[in-house]
Amino acid sequence: MEGVSVAPMDLLRMLRTLFLTLSFVSLGGARQYILKQEFPKVKPLLTLSFFLLLLFILIPLAYRITPDISQFIILLHLLYSLLALVALGGLIAQIFRKTNYVDTYIFSVNPPNVLKLKLLWYYFLFICLSWWIILILLSSYAA
Repeated sequence: MEGVSVAPMDLLRMLRTLFLTLSFVSLGGARQYILKQEFPKVKPLLTLSFFLLLLFILIPLAYRITPDISQFIILLHLLYSLLALVALGGLIAQIFRKTNYVDTYIFSVNPPNVLKLKLLWYYFLFICLSWWIILILLSSYAA
């Protein structure tokens, strides 16, 4: 494949790690702003988190995947990430429907909504930690 420049796998994994970690951090920021009732800052952070997670999922689709066990684990992790993307999309749709302060406030103090945001944050934490563990295992496997 002459003339085609392909990023090294390590660089690709580092870029994906950056996107996933920033997505987790922005979701945590949005969660904190909801708890502090600073609602204008929530929508941009949730949107950023959504698009960073989407980039995390779409990057490997641009490269050929070899059928070995490490790629199977990464594909399984991608499935978990896709589920998080769907859940985050649902939350964003709910929050973007709240246009005024009162609706957003009622959303933020409603216990099921607070629980949903908390569970989504914990799910993102699980995804980030499992990705970091996968990276460490793949690095030690490659060495």
